[in-house]
Parts: sequence; C-alpha cells; structure tokens
Amino acid sequence: MTYRLMTAAVKEPVALGEALDHLRGVDGEEHAYVADLIARARRWVERQKDRQLITATWELVLPCFPGEIEIRKLPVQLIASIKYYNSAGVLTTLAAGGYQSLIADPDEPGRIMPAYSKSWPTIRGGLYEAVVVNFKAGYGDDPEDVPEEYHHLILLLAGHMHEHRLPADAAPEVKELPLAIQSFLDAAEWGRYGG
Repeated sequence: MTYRLMTAAVKEPVALGEALDHLRGVDGEEHAYVADLIARARRWVERQKDRQLITATWELVLPCFPGEIEIRKLPVQLIASIKYYNSAGVLTTLAAGGYQSLIADPDEPGRIMPAYSKSWPTIRGGLYEAVVVNFKAGYGDDPEDVPEEYHHLILLLAGHMHEHRLPADAAPEVKELPLAIQSFLDAAEWGRYGG
C-alpha cells in the first residue's frame, strides 16, 4: 500500500502573518524562512496524525483488491476513481456502480468495498500497482476549515523550530519534542482515529 500525492494543497493552514505575530519581533529578512517553517511543521503534523489539512488529491496504490480498501489519509472527501489492470494488462476504470464507499466521518478511515451482489474484478497478477484509487482528502480549501488544534500545533512547532536552530549535522541529536508540544499532541482531541 502506497500513498502518492497527485495535486498538492494550494494554501498553508497557517498564514505567514499569523506565524509572525506568534513569533513576535521577526526580522523582515526572515519572512521566507518562517514560511518554510510553517510548511515543515504542517508536513510533520500531517505525517504524525495521518491527515491532509488543506484539500489535496492523492492516489492509494495497491498490488491487489483486498476484501475492503481502507484509506488512512484523513479526512477523505471523495473517491474520484478506482482503476485497475485487468487480466489482459489493460488499465481499466471500475464503474462507480461496482463499489460502495463510506467516507462520512472525518475521524475514520475511508472504506470501499464491492457494491451489493458485486465482487472485485479480476486483475493482472504480479504488479505492484495493480489497483489505483484516486481520492481527495482534507478539511477544506481554506485555513479556517482546518480544526483549531492542528492550527495551534503548527504554530507551536514553527515557533520551536525558529527558536532552536541547529546546524544540519546536529539535527540527528534531537530525539524528543519539547514537553509543551508533546503534551498538547497527546492531550488534544483528535477524534476517534487520531493517528
């Protein structure tokens, strides 16, 4: 199972101006650096919590059809298509009536299984990418769509990285998050499927 980002989000969940206010007194020459810290913090949060904060398009690549396909890049907004290599090796789009999906809860993995009285089609064996599910994930297109706990965690992480700059060769020595950030990460309400 592999996730591939196809179309990235066009915005960050935290605006540069808000991060600058949070950091207080940042020199104008460091604005690009702070913007980079926001992106780094957002990527870390998304990886740690199996989330996509602002809407993006992804592919889930599978070697075969399992009994049920589970998408763990949350929240799943919609299933755009399911493609597979048929027994003749031809890339084929599965008809929308051939499967059913359950994506209503943003805190639960998206689930896909064959429609009633249907079964998954026969695929060509021996392929790593025999089945490709194209889907959209994210809380919405704008920063205000993102739950506040993610927003705040990104500000904390960006602030920490700004305050504690390390040379590249020292970075591997960093083993733990600061207690305040780890406590927030552990205690915040992340939903039933918190990653």
